Amino acid sequence: MTGEWPLTPAATLGSSVRARGIFLEIRARLPTEFRKLLHIESRVLTLRLSEGSETDVQLAFEIVAKAMPKIEDLPVIPREIEDILAISTAERHRWLKDGRLQSAGTKTVKLRGRASTFHVFDPQHVEDVLDRDLVTVWREQDAATAAENRRRASGKAAMKRAQKSGPGTQLQLAMAPMKTRTPVCAAGKILRMRDSCADRPGARAVRTFACGVRDAQGGPPKASRSGPASQGHRPCAPSRRPNACGRARGSNERPD
Repeated sequence: MTGEWPLTPAATLGSSVRARGIFLEIRARLPTEFRKLLHIESRVLTLRLSEGSETDVQLAFEIVAKAMPKIEDLPVIPREIEDILAISTAERHRWLKDGRLQSAGTKTVKLRGRASTFHVFDPQHVEDVLDRDLVTVWREQDAATAAENRRRASGKAAMKRAQKSGPGTQLQLAMAPMKTRTPVCAAGKILRMRDSCADRPGARAVRTFACGVRDAQGGPPKASRSGPASQGHRPCAPSRRPNACGRARGSNERPD
């Protein structure tokens, strides 16, 4: 004797993992001697029974027939929802924790002699998430949140470095916008870095900042120094403090 029961798309939600989960759930309800006789082929449950006790055969068919109308209400287990929504385990945990995925309770099963408890989900809720394409919306929200967290972490790291460098640097970072970390001179011109001793082999290069404004005679840009901004913009004067190779910073003269 053979009985066949097709699984509808409303029951499987388009997932082969869900179809196999339904098959395992119905097979667990059968008596032990009939469990190996239930198979699933192309999302169709098939029960093949050899001739034997008519009472036992009828009982097995009744168990499967009674379970079929309720398979659409079977809770969705974690591996099934990951396959249906095409999400990762980390996303499932994160969205379950913040409430975007709604748990329908917990289920405890025995796996290799150990009890395992996990959350299950209402199939109607899973179908609603799938139809509204909420997974795409949630991923965009997560990406925006991650970018904001990285920006805040970068700002905190910059403030910590400023605290170690000194109060002047800390005040400068506090007054500047969070996204502005480009060095500027007193007139607000963006500075560029240059190596004052890079042309001498063996000498330790010392980097100074120079602005791109030339003096009245059209000379080269001067090294910058901090100071109050004046009317217009005066070329930044070079620093005369000698560096590691004995040459004044910003100067093009070589030591004797």
